[in-house]
Amino acid sequence: MIKISKTKAPDLNKYLKEVVDKVTDDIFDQVKDRTPVATGFAKASWKTKKGGSRNTVSNPADYSSFLDEGRSSQAPQGMTKPAINIIKEFAKQGRYKRR
Repeated sequence: MIKISKTKAPDLNKYLKEVVDKVTDDIFDQVKDRTPVATGFAKASWKTKKGGSRNTVSNPADYSSFLDEGRSSQAPQGMTKPAINIIKEFAKQGRYKRR
């Protein structure tokens, strides 16, 4: 059993928020870097929203889901799947460990 005292909980919450924010930033960077460019609209449309313990990375471009399905020869694997694989590697390498 793990016990966390109330005095340690704020530190844990702060750390978790920092990790969630860092992962969000990294996913944003990775998907944006992998977004195919014809006009640049889809690449420029990536957005992040941070709030509490829930962050989102989204792309409102109408055709972004088609790009993510690999329908562009520039990104045949899409963007999100390769980006998530990179994030997993970052985690294995200790990028999100407490400093």
